[in-house]
Amino acid sequence: MRYVRRANMPQKFVQMSGLNVPQSLDEAYSLIRHQGIQDHLEIGGWKLGGTTRSTQSIFKVDELYFGALDFTEIAHVPTLAPTRKLLQSRAEVEIAFRISSTVNPTPIQEVPIENLFDQWCVAVEMPSSPIENIAEFGVETLIADRCAAGFLVLGKPYSLRSSQIQPWHEASLCLFQDDQKLAEGTSDQLVWPAEECARRFLLSALEKDFQPRPGQWISTGGITPCVSIEEGARISIQRDGILELEFQVKGKI
Repeated sequence: MRYVRRANMPQKFVQMSGLNVPQSLDEAYSLIRHQGIQDHLEIGGWKLGGTTRSTQSIFKVDELYFGALDFTEIAHVPTLAPTRKLLQSRAEVEIAFRISSTVNPTPIQEVPIENLFDQWCVAVEMPSSPIENIAEFGVETLIADRCAAGFLVLGKPYSLRSSQIQPWHEASLCLFQDDQKLAEGTSDQLVWPAEECARRFLLSALEKDFQPRPGQWISTGGITPCVSIEEGARISIQRDGILELEFQVKGKI
C-alpha cells in the first residue's frame, strides 16, 4: 500500500521503503487528492516547496510542488501556536498571499497580481513529517506527505496594492526566539518573486485537478532557513526591524 498522509498529524515516526513510495508525481498528487476527499480535508491554505534553490537541490526539481493545509493547521495572529501536536518543532519565515474572491482560472498568466490575491502577510511555517528518511525517496514521497504539513501561523494581513516595488521585495525578515536572532533572509532566497511563486502555484494546482478557492492562503516558501525552536519560547518576526508577528510556542508540541 502506498503511503499517503491522513488529515490528522501522525504521532509516530515511520521509515519508508521502496514498496510504499509513490512511483510518480501524478500518483502522489492523486493519492493526496483522494485521501483529502476521504478524510473531508477542509483546505484553508497551501504550502509550497521547490521555490528555493536549496529545496530544488535537495529534491532534484526545477519547478514548485505543493501540499494542502487543513483549516485546523492554520492560525491568524495567534498568541499560542501550534494548536495541533507536531512531531518536530521547527520554523521558517515566509510570505503568504490570500486568493482573491475575483480570481478567474484563465488566463492566470495575464492577470495583474492584485486581481489574483487581495491580501498578503508575513507568515511562519512549521513543517512536520513522520517520515524519518523522506529525503532518501524524493519529492514524490514529500508530496504524498502533504509536503510535511505541520502548522502555518499568519501575521497581520495587508491589502495588496499595485506597486512597482512590493513591500516584501528586498525586506529583511528576521526570526527571533525570545531575544535571540535565529534566522534572517530576504525574498531573494526564492527562485521567483514571492507573488510569482503564488501565481505559478495556481497554474500548477489547476493542471493537477486541485481547486484552490477564494479565501485560502498560499505560503510561498522559506525566506529564512528552517530552524529548531523550543517549547514555551516567544517567537517574533520582524520585517526591516518592525514587529510583524509574535507568539509563544505551545507545549507540548
